[in-house]
Amino acid sequence: MTLSSNLQFSAVLSPETASLNGLTIRQAQVEDAESVAQFLRFFQEVSFCEWQDRQQLESLILSQQGCCYIALDPHGRLVGAAIGGIMGTRGTVNHLAISPRYRQMKIGTTLTQSLLQHFRERGVKRVFLFIDDRNQLALNFWHRQGFAPTQGETTCEIDL
Repeated sequence: MTLSSNLQFSAVLSPETASLNGLTIRQAQVEDAESVAQFLRFFQEVSFCEWQDRQQLESLILSQQGCCYIALDPHGRLVGAAIGGIMGTRGTVNHLAISPRYRQMKIGTTLTQSLLQHFRERGVKRVFLFIDDRNQLALNFWHRQGFAPTQGETTCEIDL
């Protein structure tokens, strides 16, 4: 899936948390929620559900249990996003997406490290995520980040 180069997202710049190759990496703010939701909908492999929307992302951004980091190009356009959360003593990486044009620039790694640092600062000791078994690119990426498959567990879920 590709993104049209003329897509515009309304991310608002705020104090930087990091800079990478001219890009700004920072924690998302409430004003970014709609842009992040629109951005993540472009990536089928991200599994951003139809019920996830601006309001839900606003709640997550404001929550003590949620975190969202974004990457913006020099024009303030959203080119990457990572969403995570804290569930008790564990952290979760819920979504990570990078615009195809900006891949292989360490943006995913930087966003991941931002999430992991966020978790460390809150006392989280273990982080998990879910990957579609057919998504070899994601499996390779997360393995490079130090994640390993869980042994002896089966994931079950239900939509409410």
